[in-house]
Amino acid sequence: MVRTGIILPMRTCCFAFLTLSVCLGCTSGTRHRMAPGETAVEVAARHGLSVERVCWLNKLDHSWSGAPGQELFLPVTSSEQRRTVSSQPVPRQPSPASKTGSGPTSKAPPAKPRTQRRVEPKPLLKTEKIPTELRFSLPLDGACQIRTPYGLVDGVMHHGVDFLAPEGTPVLAAESGKVIYSDDDIRGYGNLVILKHSGQFTTVYAHNQRNLVAAGDIVRKGEAIASVGSTGTQPPAHLHFEIRRGVSSLDPLDYLSGCGEAKVAGFLPEP
Repeated sequence: MVRTGIILPMRTCCFAFLTLSVCLGCTSGTRHRMAPGETAVEVAARHGLSVERVCWLNKLDHSWSGAPGQELFLPVTSSEQRRTVSSQPVPRQPSPASKTGSGPTSKAPPAKPRTQRRVEPKPLLKTEKIPTELRFSLPLDGACQIRTPYGLVDGVMHHGVDFLAPEGTPVLAAESGKVIYSDDDIRGYGNLVILKHSGQFTTVYAHNQRNLVAAGDIVRKGEAIASVGSTGTQPPAHLHFEIRRGVSSLDPLDYLSGCGEAKVAGFLPEP
């Protein structure tokens, strides 16, 4: 016969043990104070750390999070660790009362069905165009054919524009800048290049077949920095392109020259 009264303490002990085992490798590290315009991506890359791990340890929502003056904990470990414990606490369940006799137990009345409220989705607000002296050009030569636009797509925010192009097509720097990231450890982006420009602007080039630049490189506008592919996502091959200022994503078509009427004419439905 199993005593149900000891289930909760055992569960609590197991949760504490797992939490301790995850944190043992993170006890040593350094603190980094975020500078204006700095992102978690470049901090992690500069210290040779996994971007996802830095975001998890510091409870950042995404790789571009972070505010000026915020301190980030940067672990010093010999190997990458996987997160093994859910951030959700173990739900507490009341322990049933101990049985003192062999009489029948009373059943709880069935729960009343809960009325579901219809929640209307909030419309996506149009991002305001920010004045800048930067003149971003198309990151691909040729026609501006859009597979997925910026904004809400099936209720999920799409932070950039997906340009269709044959696999291997050169990906061009939309503006001169410095490579702050060239790797593939940010989930969902595949081979990824991020350029930093003036005025806290960054451009993002994802799902590349190959990255042709390394972190720290200085590139000129129009220079080939990668080739189009479908890494980290499903075919067909395309370039996922973002323009960000600080942590905020912007509609690239508000800043790109040479796209014409592509916002309407070039949009293709998902296959």
